[in-house]
Amino acid sequence: MSFSVNSQLPAFAKGFTEVDTYADSPTAKPNLQVNVGHRYLNGNPFFENSSLFVVGGYLRVNDNWGLSVQEQYEGATDTLQEQRYAIYRDLRAGWLRSRVIRVTRSERIRSPVHVTLRHFRNLFRSKLRSYVVGQLIQKVAIAAKSLAEFRHLC
Repeated sequence: MSFSVNSQLPAFAKGFTEVDTYADSPTAKPNLQVNVGHRYLNGNPFFENSSLFVVGGYLRVNDNWGLSVQEQYEGATDTLQEQRYAIYRDLRAGWLRSRVIRVTRSERIRSPVHVTLRHFRNLFRSKLRSYVVGQLIQKVAIAAKSLAEFRHLC
């Protein structure tokens, strides 16, 4: 279980208040994860006052399939702002396909399909690490050669 609180409070008479809380909890079932959050915003000159509640969860059905749901409720205006439902399919070889159905406050329904390379970040890091180590080895070799030439001249 994880719990976080981020806050900004006015130090003087001017300023605004923002408090974000979030809890993420595994349940008794290892394939189920539930999360809940709340954002309170008051006195911000750029945004309306807000009391946003977020509730959601993820269910790993098996090695290939997963389901998630998320609801956003704005308490200041008594509005269900967004509902998001997603189904995930592991395509093996590092690819993940998802279909997200998103219903927003304005009753627009969006249903995009996403395809993601899950291991891209790790692949990028390993390629970057190899490149940096290779560059470092080249610079050390050049420095050693220059030092050897310098010693030869002395």
